[in-house]
This record gives sequence, structure tokens and C-alpha cells, in this order.
Amino acid sequence: MFRIAAGLVLLSFLSSCVNAKTITSVVTYTADEWFAGTDSDVQLIFYSSSTDSCTIESLDGWGNDFEQGNVDSFSGSELQGCKSHDFSAGLQRISVQVKGVDEWTWGWIEAIMEDGQMYKCGGGHSEDYQIVDVSCYSSKYKVFSMPFKFNNTHSLDEEQ
Repeated sequence: MFRIAAGLVLLSFLSSCVNAKTITSVVTYTADEWFAGTDSDVQLIFYSSSTDSCTIESLDGWGNDFEQGNVDSFSGSELQGCKSHDFSAGLQRISVQVKGVDEWTWGWIEAIMEDGQMYKCGGGHSEDYQIVDVSCYSSKYKVFSMPFKFNNTHSLDEEQ
């Protein structure tokens, strides 16, 4: 009897691991308008329900993130506390906070899951430690790979 119970517990654990859905990358678009960018820390809290969440204390990638009109991509250790959080129930909303005396205006924020499912979250504006809640929706399209980072891109004209 003990072996059956232990087997059921192990099977349940393995099933939950297989069904787990984690974020593999976060992509942000900073609005293309005057003073939209920020040099302050940006905190994101992702909610799969009203009580279940994970936090990225300071979203920070390689280079100068959150510049006017730029698309920035974050993955791996840059996702901090959200790297292994289970979003099997989906992503409902995010809270955005600019930590500093600066402001940030974003056009959208995307969370891409390990199975390719993408959640798109709306745009907004945050300043001086203000917390802004933004709704997210599941896209009907799936993304299968993000082979490069978007931030700090430049045109060939800039090299000449």
C-alpha cells in the first residue's frame, strides 16, 4: 500500500512539473515620445491570480535599457524571482513601478512562456515610485524562439 501511495505522490509531482509554465523572456517597448525613457530601476510584479505572483525587483539587461522608442528583451537570470515561477493558470496582470525620481512611458510589455505562449500587457506611465496595474491577455500566436536581444540596436548609417 505504501508503494502505491508513494508512486501516486511521485506521479503527481512529475505531472505538475510537466504542466508547469514559466516565463522565458520579457520584452518591453518604450514609447516613442519625448521623455518616455528612464534611467531608474523598473520593478515588475506578474500576477497569475489575485494572490499568486512573482517579482522582478529591477529589470535590467545588457546595455542602456528603456530608451525612447526601443524594444528591450530580458531572459535568464534577468528575470530574477520570475524565472521559475509557475504560470500554468495563465497571466492576468502586471504591476509596474519606476523606483526613483524618474518616469517611464511604455507602449506594451510581453511575457513569453516556455511553450511559446505570449501574453501581451498594455501600455502605461509610471513616475516617482507610483505603482501602475496593467491587464494582460493571451495572444493567439505563439513565439518559438528569441534568437537575439533587441536593446542597443543601431543602423548601418550610425556606423559611418
